[in-house]
Amino acid sequence: MSQPEERGTRREQILAAAMAVFARKGFDQASMDDIATEAGLSKGGVYWHFKSKEEMILAILDQLFQQDLARLAAVQGDGEPVMERLRRLLDFALEDVRRLADLQALSVSFYAAALFQEPVRQELRGYLRQYRALLEALIQQGIERGEFGDLSAQAAALAFMAQFEGLILLWMIDPEQIDLPAMAHYALTLLERAFRATSADTATSSTAALSS
Repeated sequence: MSQPEERGTRREQILAAAMAVFARKGFDQASMDDIATEAGLSKGGVYWHFKSKEEMILAILDQLFQQDLARLAAVQGDGEPVMERLRRLLDFALEDVRRLADLQALSVSFYAAALFQEPVRQELRGYLRQYRALLEALIQQGIERGEFGDLSAQAAALAFMAQFEGLILLWMIDPEQIDLPAMAHYALTLLERAFRATSADTATSSTAALSS
């Protein structure tokens, strides 16, 4: 293995350890010693690759965010109805939640860290803006193709994001009372009705205007 490959492998090893420790102890309570122990490395070995926990969390955020953005970008040119593509994105997200169930608390740590750590805030804000822009473009396709009404793509994208971010947070707090997959799909159905109802309302208004 070449030196660059070895460095990359070691970084991944440290980041995996950091994710496990952050999920178990929370960002504030985790220490570099904890992460070094989890990774099976010396503390100096960890510091060789990352100078701080903040640097680690930025690297973790970048990994997770790039995966999400790549998925959303990939469905932009798909020929399926936009609503079907939104359902597919939801299924991907639910699978991630299931696969990474032990790490969901880490997402809350990211939001909490963003309130106090400017680099984390910038990283999170940049991701959310990129994600929202891609989602707006996807919803705009639905508007232009007549699948949705004359709604605001920006407002619809924000509603989509807020609906599921909030639902996941509620599920994390009380998982015994919330069937996340069922409620997520029900929430998407409600959004779909709202998007299509706007189309019906627009058509009714247009007919009334022509009749008058």
